Amino acid sequence: MAIITKHLLISYCLFISVESQSNRPPTVNSLNNYFTVFENASTGSLIYQFNATDPDNDVLTFSFGSSDTDSLVNVTQLSSSGNIYTCGLFLKTQLDRDNSPSVRQLHVKIKDLLFEITYKIFMIINDVNDNPPTFTGLPYRFSLLEDTALLTPVFTVSATDPDTGSGGQIFYSMNASSSSVFHVPIVVSVESGPIYFVEMQDDADYNETFSLTSNTGIIHLKRKLDYETKSFYHFKVYSRVCINF
Repeated sequence: MAIITKHLLISYCLFISVESQSNRPPTVNSLNNYFTVFENASTGSLIYQFNATDPDNDVLTFSFGSSDTDSLVNVTQLSSSGNIYTCGLFLKTQLDRDNSPSVRQLHVKIKDLLFEITYKIFMIINDVNDNPPTFTGLPYRFSLLEDTALLTPVFTVSATDPDTGSGGQIFYSMNASSSSVFHVPIVVSVESGPIYFVEMQDDADYNETFSLTSNTGIIHLKRKLDYETKSFYHFKVYSRVCINF
C-alpha cells in the first residue's frame, strides 16, 4: 500500500522599508547667542544676524517667539544659499537702558516641514550718557555764624544721574561752562541777629568766600565772615558729567 505524504508550503511576503534620515529639526550655526547694542541705536537698524540650516534641505521660516521679542525687533530672513539661511534682527523700537532691564532675552522660532525650534538670544543694552544730573534736597539755603572757622565744610550739594560709568559721574562747580547742564541757586545768611532770605543777583565775591570740591559737592569757607559788612550771599552751583570745566 502506498503512503502519500503531503507537504504544506506557506509563503510570506516581507516588505522592508529603508527610511532616509529625514524629519530632522533645523540647527543654528552661530558663534554667540548674545550681542550688545547701544541704547541710542536707530530704529530699523540691523542689530544681529545668524545662520540656520536644515539637514533635510527643507524650507525654513522665521518668526518671533515671544511678545517681548515682537515688541523690540523685527525678524527677517536676509538670504539663503542651498540649505543655509541667514536671518536678521532689526530694531523695532527705541531702547532705554535707564528705565528698563539692560539684558533682554529674545526668542526666534525656526520651522521646517515638521519641526519647530526656538533660538534664544540675549541682547545686552549699553548705556549712553543721555540724562542730565538732577539736584536733590532743594532748595539750598543755610546759615553760618560769622565766627565760623576758615576751611570749615559748611554745606554739601548733591545730584543724581541714572546713567552708568563716566556718563553718571557728576562734578560740581560754582562757575558756568559750556558743559554745565543744570544749576541751582544757593542762599547763605550770616547769623548775628534776625535772618532774612532775599533773592538777589549773584555776588561778585562768592568765589573769594567759598570753595567747592568738584567731585564731592562739599562747600568750604575760605574767607572770614563779617556780618556788618555782608550778611548774606547768593550764588549758583552747576553740575555736569564727563567733560571737564
